[in-house]
Amino acid sequence: MFLYSNAYAPPGYFTPIPPVDWTTYTVAFSPTLATTASHLTLLHAPEHTLRNRDALIGLLNGTLSGTIDVMQLSEPVTWTTNAGDVGLNPRIVALIAAAQRGVSVRLLLDANYDDPSNAKNNTATCLYLKSLHLPTLQCRLANVAGLGIHAKIFLVDDGDGQWVHLGSINGSETSNKANRETAIQFMSPAGYAYMRAVFDHDWELGHAPMIHQLYMPLTMRDYIPPADYPLITEIFINPGGEDAGKEWVEIYYPGNETVSLAGWSLGDAINIGDYGDGRYIFPEGAQLLPRQVIVVAACATQFATAYGFNPTYEWTNCDPLVPDMVPAGAWNGFGIALGNATDEVLFLDASTALVDSAAWGGEPRVGVIPFPIDVDSTFPSDASLKRYPPSYDHDDCTRDFYASYQPSPGRVSGE
Repeated sequence: MFLYSNAYAPPGYFTPIPPVDWTTYTVAFSPTLATTASHLTLLHAPEHTLRNRDALIGLLNGTLSGTIDVMQLSEPVTWTTNAGDVGLNPRIVALIAAAQRGVSVRLLLDANYDDPSNAKNNTATCLYLKSLHLPTLQCRLANVAGLGIHAKIFLVDDGDGQWVHLGSINGSETSNKANRETAIQFMSPAGYAYMRAVFDHDWELGHAPMIHQLYMPLTMRDYIPPADYPLITEIFINPGGEDAGKEWVEIYYPGNETVSLAGWSLGDAINIGDYGDGRYIFPEGAQLLPRQVIVVAACATQFATAYGFNPTYEWTNCDPLVPDMVPAGAWNGFGIALGNATDEVLFLDASTALVDSAAWGGEPRVGVIPFPIDVDSTFPSDASLKRYPPSYDHDDCTRDFYASYQPSPGRVSGE
C-alpha cells in the first residue's frame, strides 16, 4: 500500500472513471424505441461505402457545424500503407475535416480486441488523432459490457437535422471494399436521442489510449522467496509413553541441485559437551537430491514398527540395514533426546554453520523465534511439529510450523 499526501491529491472536481464489472453488465437501457424516421436510405458495401456526395461520407462532408459521435469496432487511420493520402481511411479523413471546420467530433473505439502495438488498431488511431491537437476532436477506447464494442454507429446533429447511421460496416478496408455489408441512414430526432444517450453512457466509461501496458512493481509485506537450501520440515517431539528410540526428524530439500551432506550434522546442540544434548554427522556419501525428503530417526526398528517403512538414517544403531549417523563428539548425558517442554533441532553444514533450526518453548534462540509452548506445559503427546508450506523459512517457528496430530514422516504437503 502506498500513502500519498494531500499535495498529490486530485482536484476537488475530479471524478474517477467507474470500474467495469467483469462478471455482469448492469442493464442501463431496458426499454426499446419505436419511432418514425424520414430520409431513410438503405446502403450496402462495397457499392455505396466510398461515395462522397451521399451515403455516410457525404453526410460527414456536408456537416458544417454541430456534433458527430462515432462508435466503432475498428477504425484505422491507414488502409493501404505506403500509398500516401490515397491509402488513408476516407471516413477518418472526413471526420478530421469536420473537426477542422469546428464540428465537435468524438470517436469511441473498441478496447477489448485492440492491440496497442499494431499500427492499424484503435490505440494507434486515438494517438494519431490526439497528435493533431484539434480541440474539437476526441478519441477514447472502451469495453463497456465485457466483450468489446461491436456497434457500428455514426450520430450526426448538423443543426438542421439529427441523423443516425448504423449497420454492419466497420472502418476496415475489407469491410468497405470486399465484404457484403449493410447499413441504414435516416433522420429521426427520437432515434438520435436514444442512441446519443447510449453513446454518452458508454463514453463516460471509456478511457484515453495507452501506448503500452503499464506494469507496476509488486510489493508484498514481509515477502520471502522459497528457500533453496535444506529445511527441517517435521519433528516428532513427544511420543506417547516412552520417548526413547521413538523420536525422528524430517528434512526436505526444495532446491534444484544435489547437495552433498558430507560433514553435515543434525542434533540439539552446537557445543560439544552440552549436557543432555547431542549431535550426529551424516554418514559418508550422504546427499540430498532436488525435492528429496529424508527421515533421521532415533531407532530404525521402532520407526518401522510405527510407520511401516525404514527411515533414511538412524542415530542409535538399532538396525544394521539402516545407515547410522556418527557422533559428532563426546556428549554428557544421552545424545539427542528432545525435550517436551523446550528444545531445538539444529541442522549444520560441514563448517558447523547453521543451515536451519527449529525450536519450541522458551525464549528466542538458535536464530529463530520458537514455537510457543505454555509455561509449565509440554508439546502435545503423539503430535509433530510440522512446517507449512515446506519450502519457506521465516526464522519464526510461530509462522513456519504448526502442531500436527497426524505425523507424516517422508511426505511433505503444500508444494
